[in-house]
Amino acid sequence: MRRFFRLLLTLSLLLLVSGVWGQKFDPKMEAIERHYNSLEGDTKAFREAMQKENEAYRKFIQEERSEHQKFLERTITIGGILISLVIGLLTFFGISTFRGINESRKEIESVATKQLLDYAKTLQDSENRLQNAQRNMRDIEKSYQEHISFYREANPKNGRYLFIGTSEKLNQMTKNEIARFSQVFGMIEKLSSEDFENGIFYPIGYDVVVYRSNANQDGEDAVLLKLMEEMKAYSRIPIVVYASNKNEWLNGQTQKLFNERPLNHLANNQISLIDNVASAYRVSKLLGESIKTI
Repeated sequence: MRRFFRLLLTLSLLLLVSGVWGQKFDPKMEAIERHYNSLEGDTKAFREAMQKENEAYRKFIQEERSEHQKFLERTITIGGILISLVIGLLTFFGISTFRGINESRKEIESVATKQLLDYAKTLQDSENRLQNAQRNMRDIEKSYQEHISFYREANPKNGRYLFIGTSEKLNQMTKNEIARFSQVFGMIEKLSSEDFENGIFYPIGYDVVVYRSNANQDGEDAVLLKLMEEMKAYSRIPIVVYASNKNEWLNGQTQKLFNERPLNHLANNQISLIDNVASAYRVSKLLGESIKTI
């Protein structure tokens, strides 16, 4: 725009100078004048376009302002209606109703919060019980594996057994009970009651002592009483009494002292003899206080 006005000023000065000095018409000046007329036409067109654009923008602003005013009027009207409705409802039901609703809401929130806390506590308790149960299961599994390992290692076939009885009864047992016992557990050792009473008895090194009952008609057995007396120092060596018939059953003081010894067993036949000896052997090993062979 500044260039246009400078050019216009230059042309005016040239024309003024040309008129003052009376110079003749120059073709170059004609070309400049045409160019000037062309610029003037472009300028006019530019002005008209700018004027139309300004009018369109002014119209847009006026329409937006009018729509915004209408929106505010509608909003205020609707808001007033709603406020009047709320005031009417509160007036109709009473302010106490609103307060009651608010109090009920607080009560519901309190109850819900308490239930949520109780539920969280229940979940935590369940989680704790589950963890305890898992620990117990691990302990039980460990104990079970230890017992399995123990029973695999504590094989009664590895035990050392001593049979004590009268020579007559030991001979009677040789073809039946002792033979069957040897098939299950291996070799055994025998000691007659006569040798025992003569002091030939060394319990150290035996895992189980098997005694063939020789009770009298009253159920008393003097040899067994002496055996239990000498075995007081070896409480972890079980005594299994074998009484194959009713007249060999214990009674009186012998039975009382025999039952007071925790690891003692009583067998009435071949099967219970083998079973009770195996059980006595494992229990003594489980207690971990068996006497090793010297």
